[in-house]
Order: sequence, then C-alpha cells, then structure tokens
Amino acid sequence: MKLHILELLSLSLFLSKPTVAAKVRASPPDDANESSSYIDNPRRLFATVSDAACIGRPFTEYPDRGCNGWKDVTQAECQQKCADHWAPDECVPEHCHAAVYYPAGGLCHLYEAVECVDLIHTQGGITMLDEFEIQKYRKDEAEESAVEEAEDAAERAHPNPWKEMGTALPAVLVNLSNYSGLVSDKNRLANVSHKFGEIDSDLEMLYDKVKLGCSRTLPMILSASLQAFDQCQHTYRRSIKRCVSIAMCLLQSAVGTDIPMTAFTAMMEQVTRFDDITWPQLMAHLGREDPTHTKVGEADMPQEYQCDDVEAVNPAANVRKASVLQMESHHAQGSSTEAILAMSAAFRQAAVDTHRILDAHGANTSMELTAHYLQRTWHPLCQQLGCDASNMHDVFVASHKQTMALLQTNAVAHVRHEIRHRVKMDLRVQRFIAEHGHRGELSFYRPALTSSDAAARVYGEKGRDGVLGVVLPTVEGLAQHDESRVLRLFDMVEFEKFRRQLELEEAMEQEEEEDLRSESMDNVAAALGSLDDDEEQDHHAEHEDEDDEDDENEERELHEHEDHEHEEASEEDEEGEKMLATQHTKDVRPSEMALMETSGELGLAEDEQGDKSSRRSVGYDDADVVQAVVKWAQKFFECFGQYSKWDAVGYTKSFGGNFGLSFGFSGGHSGSIQELVKGSAISSGWVSIGMGLSAGTAGEWWWAGVGLSGSVTCGTGGSCSLGISVGAIGCGWWDVGINPACPFDLSWLGVKCQGSRGGTLLVTCCGVDLISGKHNCR
Repeated sequence: MKLHILELLSLSLFLSKPTVAAKVRASPPDDANESSSYIDNPRRLFATVSDAACIGRPFTEYPDRGCNGWKDVTQAECQQKCADHWAPDECVPEHCHAAVYYPAGGLCHLYEAVECVDLIHTQGGITMLDEFEIQKYRKDEAEESAVEEAEDAAERAHPNPWKEMGTALPAVLVNLSNYSGLVSDKNRLANVSHKFGEIDSDLEMLYDKVKLGCSRTLPMILSASLQAFDQCQHTYRRSIKRCVSIAMCLLQSAVGTDIPMTAFTAMMEQVTRFDDITWPQLMAHLGREDPTHTKVGEADMPQEYQCDDVEAVNPAANVRKASVLQMESHHAQGSSTEAILAMSAAFRQAAVDTHRILDAHGANTSMELTAHYLQRTWHPLCQQLGCDASNMHDVFVASHKQTMALLQTNAVAHVRHEIRHRVKMDLRVQRFIAEHGHRGELSFYRPALTSSDAAARVYGEKGRDGVLGVVLPTVEGLAQHDESRVLRLFDMVEFEKFRRQLELEEAMEQEEEEDLRSESMDNVAAALGSLDDDEEQDHHAEHEDEDDEDDENEERELHEHEDHEHEEASEEDEEGEKMLATQHTKDVRPSEMALMETSGELGLAEDEQGDKSSRRSVGYDDADVVQAVVKWAQKFFECFGQYSKWDAVGYTKSFGGNFGLSFGFSGGHSGSIQELVKGSAISSGWVSIGMGLSAGTAGEWWWAGVGLSGSVTCGTGGSCSLGISVGAIGCGWWDVGINPACPFDLSWLGVKCQGSRGGTLLVTCCGVDLISGKHNCR
C-alpha cells in the first residue's frame, strides 16, 4: 500500500512540473563578426523546459531605453542568441545563462543566472537553460552562504573586538556622565545607596563604572602591546581619561570597516564633551574630597596613541595641518570631496579666529565692534552653510551641516578635529556670555534658524542610529553565545534593577490579562442568566394570555402548553452545558475559548494553558535573557547622540556651587513656587514648569557639567516627576531683569531672573522625582 502511495505522489509531482525536453547543443554562427554584441563562447548545452519562465527580469527588457528583446524569431534562433551572449542594439550586453521563448509571437528574452535560479509556470513559454552555468551559480551562491554563516558563527564565538569596543565605550561614557552628576550632587538622590564624600569609596565606585570598557575590552585589541595595556589600568585613577582617549584613537582606525562613520561621529561628540566638561568637573569634585588628588592631563600619553595630531586650540597660533589631515586632503584632490575638506579647514580656522576675537575683548571694548569682527569671520562660511553670520548660536548649530557632509567621505581625521573645534568654540562663546551677562542679552547670540535646528536634529539622529547599529547586533550576538560576557559591558547593578522592573511589568500585564479574562467570563455568565430570566418572563406572560382564552380553545391551549414545556426543557439542558463550559474556561483567553468551541479541544487547551503557567513560574530561559539584555541596551542608549537645545528665560538658583536649577512658570501662585524651591510638597495650587538643571559647577553666571532639561506639572499633595534629558553642557547666563517669565519676586530666596540658550548632544535620558529625589538615571 505504501509503495502505491509513493508511486502516486511521484507521478503527481512529475505532472505538476514543467515538461523537460531533450537537451540541445548550440554553436556559434558562421557569420558572427567583431562589430556585433557577440562574445565568443564554446559550444554550450541547453535544457529545454516547457510552460515555464525565469522568475527574474531579463537584461533584454528595458522598454524605457527601447530595449525589448527580439520578435519574430524561431526557438533555435533564440537559443543561439543566448549561446552567443547577443543583445539588441538598445540593450546592455551581459553573459546569458538562460533564454525564454514565446512561440505565439516569436518573442525572445535573455537572462543572467541570478534571474533564472527559479522558474514559474507560464503557459506557452519555453525556457532554455544552460544547466552548467545555472548549477555553477547555485553552487557559488551556496558556498557564499556557507561562508557567511561560518563567519557569523565565528563572530558569535569570537566577537569582533572593534564592535565590542564600539559597544563598551558609549556605555562607559554614559556611566561616567552619570557618576559625574552623582558626585557633584552628593547625596540628594534618594534611591542611591552609595554615600558620597569619602575619597576611597568614591574612587572604587568610579573604577567600577569604567572597568567595563577599559579592563575587559581594550586588552583584546592591545594584547600585542604591553605598554598600551599598562596605559589603561582601571585601578590607576589617573588613567581613566587616557583609557577613553586610547579607545577612541583605536576606533578611528576601524571606521569604514567595522565602525560606521556615523557611530564614530556620535561617540566623538561625547568624548569631546567628556574631555572638556565632564572629566574636569569630576576631577575637581574628587579633589575637594582629597587635596592630594591631582588632575592629570594627556602629556604622558605615548605618541602612538595620540590621534589628535593637530594641537589644542591656541589663540596665539594658526591651525597646523598634520600628516593625517594632509593625507586625506591629498587623496581628495580632483574629487568632490576636496571642496568638503576645504570647508572643514576653513571652519577650523574660523573657530580659532573666534577664540582670538573673544579673548581680545577688553573692559573698554565695544560689544558692537566684537560682534562685527565675528560676523566678518563667519560670513564666507555662512554663505555656503546657509547660516546667519551675525548670530554665533546659529553658526554653532548650522555647523553640524558641514560635519554631515564629511560623513559622506572617509576623512575621519577631519571629522575628529572639526568636532573638537566646534565644541571648544561653543564653550568659549558661552564663557564669554557668562563674563558679560550682567549687561543683558548679547546681540550676537540669538535663537538659531529653524533650518539650522532641523539639521542639528538630523545629525544627532544619524549618530544615534549609527551607535545602535553597532550596539544592538553586538549585544544580541554576545548574549546568545556568552551571557556573562555581554553583561560585563554594562552596569550590573542597574541591569538587575531594570530586569526586576521588567519582571514586575510582565507580572502586572499577566495579572491584568487574567482579570480581563475573568471579567469577560463573568459577563458571559451574566448574559446567559439574563436570557434565562427573559424566557421565564415570556413564559408567565403567555400563561396570563392563555387564562383569558375561551373554553372552546382549551384543547388547543393544552397542546401548545405541552409543546412549550418541551422546548423549555431542551433550552435548560443547553443552558446547563453552557454554564459547565463557562466553569471550565475561566482561565482561558476569550480568543482561545472561541477557537476551542469551534475545534472541540477544550481539555487539550486547558492542559496547554497549565503548561504555560508552569513555564512562567520557573523564570527566565535563554531567550528571555537575550531579550532582556537587548531591551536594556535599547533603553540604555535611547537618547545617546540626540540633539537637544535649550532657550530658557526664568528663575535660576545655585546650590552650594555644585548644583544649579532654572525654572520658568506658566501658572500657579507664589506660595506653591516657594514650597517647590524649598524642596517641599505643594500644599495648594499647582505649578507648570520648564526645567533646567546642572550638576557640576554652578555659579551666578556660569554652569558647567551634566546638564538636564525637561518639563513637569506639580499638583496639590503629589510629587513632581520630571522626565529629563541628560548631556554635558557649558552655559552662560545673562541678566533679564523684569520679565513676564518671572512674575514673582523671589530674590529673597536667592533666585534670579536670567536667560540662557544653547545646544548639546545627549548622552542619556531618565526621570527624577523632584520631591523624593528618586530617579532611574543609568
């Protein structure tokens, strides 16, 4: 019996396939000449398949070019054209591996192997395949696929160290930024168990935040150089900045092969702000805890790990183009890239000139004259970038357009130096604002153009997407192969918090689903009961009508009554079955119950539901771990690299020189504001606030360090939860005086009415409860 079935299956498969005719050998024509689209070829063997056509597109079919195969040819002529690699005059000649012929119109089209690996049923079509070439292509394709799979498996077993470092370095930058904010703010945040103020314990926490990237990822790349490894020992606190510099220098060599230019650019933006803002503030605060703790620069960095071969911005010297920049410029000569690199060089020179102009501004210098010099410096570049040369804030924001142009090149050194010069220039301008803010708002620092803001946002999104493009596949691959290895890249304390929160949310979702299922089944039972009550009421109504009938209808009424009772009994039996089914399906989703009632597999579904519940109670399996790690990475880098601007006019207050707060109000009353400023819960009224905070250095006119911005509405008796964005900032404030944004006199609380604006690229985002101090910053 089995043999007959197999024979029938074989016959049906044979009949379902196109018919294969005898193989035909083709040879070059005798009249072939050199001027034709003929490519000399030896005799070729073709297999003919009836009622079939190639699934892809022929290289002889591009109607918009006038290329549309041949008409009124014979099957033999069509096959010979493929054997000879012919093409119509309007078509581009290619190597032909298959021909499709349509006898009805004598139409002939030619195909490459990639377009004819698979066939589709086409009534009347005849396909002629060069089997040797097709099978060779399939073999090559299979070999390439096998090589790719082997490479993927090898990378999972031995992850790409550059991509692993491209994951570890952003994580270290996030950790260092958060640590800088914590050590500056000391012990204001309620859910941080560590108590800051003792140098040894604070340093140990700092090492723990950094060792993820330095001590565990760099050695894989630096294993051949003991000197480099010695330069990056995390237990030597003075080497942390050096470690970050080495990592960035090494990643520069991997751009274009293992690290996308966009990802490198986003990391370079953060490393530059770390070097110029975060690290100096961090060292200053640790120095206050221990006077013997000294800040160390990069003077002792080995030359081979110094990628910045243009010296730091020096107002007394011109920009010196070093070897890497010269090489990139030389290779770009005569190409479209040359103009982009020339713009980059002009930008760096204008940035240096900006430092000179601002440094030359003295006590008796006219502010209008300084503004004139700045506008003259930036006018040529703004003609190209579309920015306002009279507005230094717009110059800063619009300059991201120039860096985006560099992303289309391989000029990674130009990108590196351009970012450094832009950040340093912006900090110098903000310092200038702080130095002269008591005079009010400066005429050359106004809101940026809408087009400039849009370009900066796109620039930030490209960088963020580039980083995620490195991080997420790396994290997922590592998690599948070695869970412990990927977890070493992140802060385990914060990951466990996230994982517990994830478990809690999943448990709550499961509980809500169970409540909904229970409520749904209760509603079904109530509806069925309601139907039963309606039937009883109808039954009594019918009896009342029957009592009013004449005696001559008694016999008919009796028969009707008996029939009705019989129907009622049947309905009650069905009702009992429905209620029984309801009891058995209490824990089954409504959609599952509908399917089970149709298939009649109620008991089986109950068993499967029980198995699911038991699996949930066991805990995470391998897939859950991978999913949790990837979700954590997505959350961890959710805001990394995004552009954020601030344009604030409102109240400002500094707390102890380390912590600054700015806020503007759109409602409320002075009592509520005073309670919030004192850190108390609001007892009456409400306050809608635009917030800006700084943890680092917070003086009357200058804030630097970890900047936070966001908005919140506080109501009576509740806490104020603030969703914030975090980035390294340096911002100067100017005096506003009497302004609608500051409707109340809070000078007795040490609160001023000031203004500030600027922009930065975020490193992370989180939430803070302003009353309790609890946060989820990572």
